[in-house]
Amino acid sequence: MYEAMDLLSTYGYLPVRLSEPSIPINLIGLKKTGSLLIFALRSRLPVSSAAKLRELYTGKVDFLRGMAGKVLDRIMIWVYSPACGWRYYLVYPGGLRYDLDFPRSLE
Repeated sequence: MYEAMDLLSTYGYLPVRLSEPSIPINLIGLKKTGSLLIFALRSRLPVSSAAKLRELYTGKVDFLRGMAGKVLDRIMIWVYSPACGWRYYLVYPGGLRYDLDFPRSLE
């Protein structure tokens, strides 16, 4: 979690950690240009694709997909697994997309 907060700070966001959220958002990046809602997690299993992420965390991913159509803020899932390292996904109402432009997309 601290690695993710440091990354947000590097790109000009004010990181806010949520300790016991009622929704699957545990990190918020605040910036003048807009907020970034993040579900950051660590997985012991390899998470090499959006399909695998959805398979492992179906309920949380589906909840965030529903949110994506209702809020103006960008929603992302940041996942770390020992086999794959950090992977960054954008959440849309129709599904997930690996963020090929990360971390440039934070600017």
